[in-house]
Amino acid sequence: APQSITGATFTANSIVVGNESFNIDGTLPIPSGTVHTNNLSITSNGAVNLSGGTLRFDTYNRTPGGLLTFTGGTIKVAGDRSIGTDAAIQDFFGASPTISTGKTLAVEGTATLSPTSPVNLAGGTLSAPTLLLSSGSRLVTSATSLAQGAVLGLTGSVIDASGGNLTIGDGTKVNGFYHNGTLQVGQRTLTLADANDAVFDSAA
Repeated sequence: APQSITGATFTANSIVVGNESFNIDGTLPIPSGTVHTNNLSITSNGAVNLSGGTLRFDTYNRTPGGLLTFTGGTIKVAGDRSIGTDAAIQDFFGASPTISTGKTLAVEGTATLSPTSPVNLAGGTLSAPTLLLSSGSRLVTSATSLAQGAVLGLTGSVIDASGGNLTIGDGTKVNGFYHNGTLQVGQRTLTLADANDAVFDSAA
């Protein structure tokens, strides 16, 4: 029978979903609460349904036939991650990652936006201690969204907030926002969070 995590925290070093002889048999629904693991595996007869809680993991694998339903909540991933090339992030948010309303992608280390594909904030939240926008990367909005973390935007990177209002940076840090790329706002509202001064074109 499905085992549901509702309003509680479930912690295990490894979680295998769909293995009758070990761990969780069948479906793991997460409507609220937190599931915290280092290794998450969804087998061919397993299913994860995240609809409002938090699912945290480091390594991740889903075999063909394993089902993943993500309608809301937070995906929290350990370590540094390259958004746009990270297979786990792509599985939850798409090959061209889209973070929609009610969804959060939280990276525990540095979140690097790669030039491989744009990251679309469609009403959701992207969070990390450091958001590194590499050359050629694009962060775009299509609804009011939040990008939370100290921003380091390199030459050739693009922040395009013309599709939706955006709050970006970290108001608790003196290096909360630095951007040396292109910033497009259009008719939208862009709020830059920094403990002293948001900086453009100079790391000084």
